[in-house]
Order: sequence, then structure tokens, then C-alpha cells
Amino acid sequence: MVVRVYIEEAGCDRRRLDAESIRSYLTANGYALVGDPARADKILAVTCAFKQDEENESVRRLRSLRKYGRDIVVYGCLADIAGERYTEFRDLPSVSPHNIDVIEQHFQPVGVAFADIPAANVLVRRRTDVTRVRRMVEAGTVPLQRAIDRAARLFAGSAIAGFSSHDGSFNLFVCRGCQGSCSYCAIRRAIGPVRSKPVEKVTEELLRGLDSGYRTFSILGDDPGCYGADLSSSLPELMGALFDTSESWTAAAEDRAVLGESIRFHIREIHPRHLVKQHEQLLQLPRFSSVAGILCPVQSGSDRILGLMQRHHTSSDLLLAIQHLRDQHPDLELSTQIIVGFPSETEDDLAQTLELVRAARFNSVVVFPYDDKQDAASSRLPGKIVDKEIRRRTRAAIRFFRRQGIPAYHSCP
Repeated sequence: MVVRVYIEEAGCDRRRLDAESIRSYLTANGYALVGDPARADKILAVTCAFKQDEENESVRRLRSLRKYGRDIVVYGCLADIAGERYTEFRDLPSVSPHNIDVIEQHFQPVGVAFADIPAANVLVRRRTDVTRVRRMVEAGTVPLQRAIDRAARLFAGSAIAGFSSHDGSFNLFVCRGCQGSCSYCAIRRAIGPVRSKPVEKVTEELLRGLDSGYRTFSILGDDPGCYGADLSSSLPELMGALFDTSESWTAAAEDRAVLGESIRFHIREIHPRHLVKQHEQLLQLPRFSSVAGILCPVQSGSDRILGLMQRHHTSSDLLLAIQHLRDQHPDLELSTQIIVGFPSETEDDLAQTLELVRAARFNSVVVFPYDDKQDAASSRLPGKIVDKEIRRRTRAAIRFFRRQGIPAYHSCP
């Protein structure tokens, strides 16, 4: 008997890539994937608890999926980040990102182990995403306008509304885990310590992407700046190998049209302390100009707040690194994220953050309102700021950036 599985995913690109790998694993072992939970024998729910909105949505989705009376396996960050809330679903087995291979305990392999499944590199928008939005509207858990906005993002780039599409970027998921001790963060409980892919495996994936026609590559990790900490390697070493591989591939290409195509890399979510430490080495790489963009979440421009956040860098050191990058590569697209309303944040602290983003000439910024995470060190700090004031500061920050001509968002675009 063929077991039918419905997968409903949410969260960051890393978890979505995990879901793609799980899809490949299930297909390789004879499971049938279906687009409607009502037709499934088992359900895999991919959860997120990055911020309060994502946590709330994950809880709502699990409650909704339970109504189908199917066996449910929960994957993602919810159980590790929001353990108290997850007690409502303690009868549902959960698998953490740091231990993804455990998925085999819930979907038995027939002939192919999960470890033998090639890494997923392409993010796909699926009909199941639309199904999820529809169910939330029907349940009254998401306002209609928000659902329309989500549907518009899902359909962007799709040839046929409701069917699979991808965003045109090939993702190189180079490492899991992080070395950070950020006081506001609970994600490290879900992702665990640093585990890097060997350089040769990442270059193999790059070649596969090039052969498939991709020319834009995202360097993805829970923090790519940690890459190689467990392998006596580093992000600059990896980038050098990727540049060399792409140049060799281009030189060997039989299709001369390929020679005119630009191969571009985007480094996603590198911690500022790693950018401060590694930017000189990156700039010394002969083909660093093929890096088109870097996402570096500064979080705050106040050194006092950065100390309370346990971020281990200073705003002045980061600004110098960014200015150096700008001087050498004026067209480099730099984006960032900030947190507004961290415990004891003053108006002056916020002003320093806004000024850092302006002075660094970031191309875009996401403004996250602070919220407590269960057992996070910052949840025990004095000087909590009320939600109403955090919302006011968030709106004020976005207005400031837009007046400066800096695109600003409430969530990751």
C-alpha cells in the first residue's frame, strides 16, 4: 500500500530547503506526495518560531491540521524555541533541524537513506502553499488582505497560478548551526553547533547548478560566517574555491554564449562580527567582484545595546568594514536587519541604530519588533518596553528609512 503524505511548510529558506530534501527522500522511498491534507495518510508540518507572528502561525496551523485526524509529524523550530506552547502538541512527534536525519524514524526508508539524498538547492513555490493560505482564511485566522498579499508573493514569477515555480536562485546551504550566544535568540536550540559541508561538496553543488543553467547563487547557512569552524576552513577559503570553480567551468564551456553570462553570488545573513573579521580576506580574493550582495543583520547601532545582546562587535568596527567594502565595490548590494524595542533601549539607542543604517548606506532594511523568547537571556533583563511603544518605534524607524530612500520592511521580503 502506498502511503500518501501531505507536506505543509513555513519559515525561512533553510527550513524550506530541508522540506525539499525530505520530499526527495519520501519520493525515493515510494511515498506519494499529495497537495491536500484531506487526501493524506500522514502529514508533515514544517514550523517556524523565529518571531512571535511566526510562532503564532505555526500554532494555528497545527491546530488546523489536527482536524483532519491524520498522523502528524512536526518538523522545524517550534518545539525547541517555544517548548511551553508546544506542550499543547506533546502527543505529536517532532524532529529538530539539528537532527534532521531522525526523519527516518517517522518515514521508514525502503532503500534510500536520508543521508544519501542529494542536497536541495532550489526553493519551490507550490500549490500546497496556496492550500495553506486558503485554509487559514476559511478558519478566520488570517485577514483576507494579508492572505491576498501572501498569494501575490506566491504567484510572483509563476507561469501558471497555483503550480510550482522557483525564484531563479540556486542555494548553496553550506553550514548548519552557529557559534553565537545572542541573548535574544532561541534558534540555536533548534539548529545546534556548527556543521559545515566540505568545500568539495559545495563546489560539486555549484557545478550542478551551473550545468542546470543557474547563474545566481545564494550562500546560505544559519550563519555562513561560521563556515569551516569545524573543518579548519573558513568562509573566505570556501568563496575562493567557488570563484575558481565557476571560472574554470566558464573557461571550459563549449557554448560560447556562456562566456557573456555573469555568475553572481549572494552571501546571506552573515553575523557582523564575522564580516568585521573576514572582510579583508574576502576583498583580497581576485574575483570578489562576483559577490553581488551581502545580508548582514546589524540588529543595533548602540554599543550598549549590542553588549546586552551579546553580539560581540562594535558599531564603529562594523561601519569601518562596510565602508571598506563600499570603497572597493561601490555596486555591492548590502542589506540588513534591526531589532527595535530591546529591553532598556532608549530613544538615543534607537537613533544610533537608525544613523548606523543610514551612514552605512544599506540598500534595504528589515525592522523587527523585539519579543521575548522562552528561556532567552534577554527575557530576564530589566527595562522591558511595552508593546504599544515598540510598535510606535517600529513605525517611526520605517518612516525614517523611507525618507532616506532606503526600502524598509516589516518582514523579510
